[in-house]
Amino acid sequence: MQKCRFNGKGIYAFNVVGKNETINYIIEKEWKKAGEKNELLCDECEAPVIFRCGKINKPHFAHKSDFQGGNPCAYSDETEEHIQGKKLLLNYMKELYPDVEAEMRHKLPERKSADLYFKFTDNQELVIEFQRQRLSVNYWDNKREFYGKLGLNNIWFLSGKKEELNELIREYQLSFWNRMVLNDSDNRILFLDVERKEVTIISKIIVIDDETNDIVYDNLYNKTYSLFSIKVLPTGEIDCDFDDVYKENKNKVMQGYLEQKKRENEKKELLRKALIEQRNIQIAEKERQRKIFEESELLRRTLEEQNKKKKDDEEWQKKHLDSFEQTSMFIDINETKVIKNDVAEVSGYGSDGGRTKTTPKGSYPNYNRDNEYFKNIVNRAIWGYKYGKENLIRTLRNGGSSEYYCIKVLFNEQISSGNEKAKKIYEEVLKLAGLD
Repeated sequence: MQKCRFNGKGIYAFNVVGKNETINYIIEKEWKKAGEKNELLCDECEAPVIFRCGKINKPHFAHKSDFQGGNPCAYSDETEEHIQGKKLLLNYMKELYPDVEAEMRHKLPERKSADLYFKFTDNQELVIEFQRQRLSVNYWDNKREFYGKLGLNNIWFLSGKKEELNELIREYQLSFWNRMVLNDSDNRILFLDVERKEVTIISKIIVIDDETNDIVYDNLYNKTYSLFSIKVLPTGEIDCDFDDVYKENKNKVMQGYLEQKKRENEKKELLRKALIEQRNIQIAEKERQRKIFEESELLRRTLEEQNKKKKDDEEWQKKHLDSFEQTSMFIDINETKVIKNDVAEVSGYGSDGGRTKTTPKGSYPNYNRDNEYFKNIVNRAIWGYKYGKENLIRTLRNGGSSEYYCIKVLFNEQISSGNEKAKKIYEEVLKLAGLD
């Protein structure tokens, strides 16, 4: 152990060694003599202790075996690393604050103690804990709450080297580490490398998406400092650039995430536009197919109607014109026709033996160019039907001016559409009918 009580005050074994690592033999002699007189008492169990110092053993206090009574003192289990860590922090604080009242293993109410206790000139009190063993959540919570009730500021250092941090994270993740760091991004955890006199500060960077409130980044950030390049304040805070560097790195992470999110949103927008364009193309294609189908249906219906009309025309022609052609065979083709005042005068000998025959206008169907009768006799003449021209000639000879005009209009329609055959037939019929 490093501390015991001598004449009611705490003394420290390492104080026998000066700054140049030489032994102060006056103090050594005094403490050894006091130990022999049972004037050195254990700070924990108050049993007599002796002072040991030599070439092999580092300066320390030890219980007298004849006073322990078989019940070992808990203070005797303190490790060398724990001792050296507390010594390092004690000297560091006394160097920072020369007028500070400092004590190692400071006794507190309820039989509790603090590793290091400091009382400053402004009456602020600070407790420093240097821990190596695995801490439980309850221990850490209870002791911090206890310090708070006493009005003591406190700061905690964990023993560990930078290269051992991954192992230490695994060691603490289920208890103290999980509470200190993994569940709270505002906390800092301090690792003290006693051998190198370095402090590694670790905190957690958490980035939350403002829109979805999801945690998008969750990782640890750490930076290592020389112990003497930072300053532990009486409030228990650390004065260094860690907060600024931490915020800078957190902002970089946040900026990186926002840029990544922007790129992802741009990709999503491009994909959305591509899908809209593809959907519009599909809609346009469906519309085109619909129009093609409608046009095809219209054409089909038109062809069906035309075929039906053609079939009806052929049936009508077969029914009416065939009988008309049979009677036309008995007409004298040498008859001549003079058109005058809607009365047809026919020269020559008819079937009744008369010289002249007149046919009133009303003897023919309605004298209208839309009349199917005139359309059929004109078309049959143009198409070259049997007796087609003969029937047309007979109609012109026997008809009046209205029949002539109607036939003329029907032929002119065919001729104006470029039907050369109609023109030739028309000229031939007029000539044969004596109307050229």
